Amino acid sequence: MEPTAEERFRTLYAATYADVLAFARRRVGDHDGHDIAAEVYAVAWRRLRDIPADDPRPWLFGVARNILRGDARGRRRRRNSSPDNGRVAGFGHS
Repeated sequence: MEPTAEERFRTLYAATYADVLAFARRRVGDHDGHDIAAEVYAVAWRRLRDIPADDPRPWLFGVARNILRGDARGRRRRRNSSPDNGRVAGFGHS
């Protein structure tokens, strides 16, 4: 009998979470690393059939990189769209 999607996901998570968390932490620190890892596994659950069975780590790391890029773009966009363009009041150019 073939494992259920939930069983496959649990196995995937148990086998790869430490590596995905370490990958994310090296790039964004401890607290944000946990958030990135959580997002990776949310994507993994939705796309479970797309994940290679032989070695899922490269696929998961690619998802993490895409999430990190999206977060970086969002931060830049928010900083560039703020009224003071990211400068602290009283400082910067007039």
